[in-house]
This record gives sequence, structure tokens and C-alpha cells, in this order.
Amino acid sequence: MSKSIRSKRMRKFRAIKREKFKPKELKRLKATLGLIIDENDVDMEKLVDFRVKPSSMVAKQTETDKSDNVDVVEKEVEVETTDGSKMDVDSSNRKINPKTMKDKYGNYPVWMGRRQIKRMKTQLKHKRKKRH
Repeated sequence: MSKSIRSKRMRKFRAIKREKFKPKELKRLKATLGLIIDENDVDMEKLVDFRVKPSSMVAKQTETDKSDNVDVVEKEVEVETTDGSKMDVDSSNRKINPKTMKDKYGNYPVWMGRRQIKRMKTQLKHKRKKRH
């Protein structure tokens, strides 16, 4: 559609650029497909073991975390999905005061938005003024 001099020139330069980077791109493509294996590359499977930990080991880890004076206590909870399989979910045991909506650290819950937090602050401020 576009047959202007500028578009022809830009097409020509793109073709030159394609030819220039073709060997480098081909090498990268072969490396990602696994056709080329360098001796300098380190096999990641030898370095890291990605096995799933049994729930008994997770429970032991949380017990050791408690002994290290960790403030936030998290435990894994198994939740059943719609297809019947079980899914591990992390949940925290932070108790929220229903009147102030704050936890013991003075933080609002994650699910509360900024406007809702602002509204709670103003309500608490007015309640404190009424008491005095």
C-alpha cells in the first residue's frame, strides 16, 4: 500500500538489519531449543532440587520458626477445588478486632481498600471525640 520513498528506504534498512542479526538470532534460537549445549552452561537440575515437600515437613518447619521468635505465624491449609483435588494455601492466624478492623500490630487487613480504611479512621476519630 505504501510506496513512498521513505517507506522503501525503511524496508531496505530493515532487510539489512535482519541479515546482520540473523546468525546471532539463529544461535539464540538453537540454544533455547536445546540443540546447542555449551560446556560453560551449568545444569540447573544438579544445583536445585524442586521436589514437593510433604505436609509433615512443612509442619516441622513452622514449629522451628516458632522457636526462632517469628511474629507472623503461617500454616498451610488444604482447600478442595471444584474438581476434587486438594490445593495447599497459606493462611495467617492474625486476629482482627471487629470494632477497629486492626490486627494486633495496628495494621488493617489486606483486603480493605484505601477508601474503606479512611472511612474507618474517621469513624474511630468521631467515636473518640464523643467519649470525651
